[in-house]
Amino acid sequence: MKKEVKIVTVGDGLIGKTTLLMTYYTNEFNTRVYSSFDSEYLNPLTVIINDDVIEISLWENDGFDSDGVYKESPPFIKYQPNHINVFLLLFSISDRDSFNNCLTKWNFEIKQNYPSIPVVLCGIKTDLREEENLVYKNSIDNSHFISFSEGVNMANEIDAVGYYECSSLKKKGLSELFDVLAIVGYSNILTKKKDKIKFKNNNNNNNYNENNQNISDTENNDNNNNNNNNNNNNNNNNNNNNNNNNNNNNNNNNNENNNNSYKNHNNKTTNKCKIS
Repeated sequence: MKKEVKIVTVGDGLIGKTTLLMTYYTNEFNTRVYSSFDSEYLNPLTVIINDDVIEISLWENDGFDSDGVYKESPPFIKYQPNHINVFLLLFSISDRDSFNNCLTKWNFEIKQNYPSIPVVLCGIKTDLREEENLVYKNSIDNSHFISFSEGVNMANEIDAVGYYECSSLKKKGLSELFDVLAIVGYSNILTKKKDKIKFKNNNNNNNYNENNQNISDTENNDNNNNNNNNNNNNNNNNNNNNNNNNNNNNNNNNNENNNNSYKNHNNKTTNKCKIS
């Protein structure tokens, strides 16, 4: 059975989301600027987790319209809940606005419209924070970067599954990140299936209880009818016994009358003999 996980990437525009996805998909870093990433026209990627083969589909949702203007009002995310298994929420460690928007914009949107979909938080462009990076070493103040501990605290605040960091330029941390996404997304699918099974079982139990109740009611009615019949039979038997008693009394009366008649007859006979 095919195991497929749909990953939707969200976060501010122009922070490197598309570059991250293309680097992971092609295993090559390209300085070309992409407008967006759409895996609809690309073959799904496969990852192997504990001998399980999982296909992952990558989808991107950004905060900009086609003309590059930032969307000021929700909904920011354009996908239906049944098309999402896990969210990848990204920010650039060199862009504090994109970091703050993870809480005020993107997490709010997710919790309002997709409360059952898990979220993985990730800071990208970590190469900018590394001292050995010669290109940015002397031009960027490291104090402006989002620290790892800040990322962990943000993940806790938005109730994300975890916090990760990676670099598209160095292709560092990408495999680990998407392995985690595959596991989290597939676990979410299994949880939904278990909930459906529980729901079906509850319905079956309710039907079983209703049927048993109906059977019990029928049996009780039958028992009541049988008891009524038995009572009627007992009444009939009592009546029969009364009739028999009456007959016996009548027989006794008849016997007494016969005895009296016999005595009278004997008396008459004796008298006749005496006369003669």
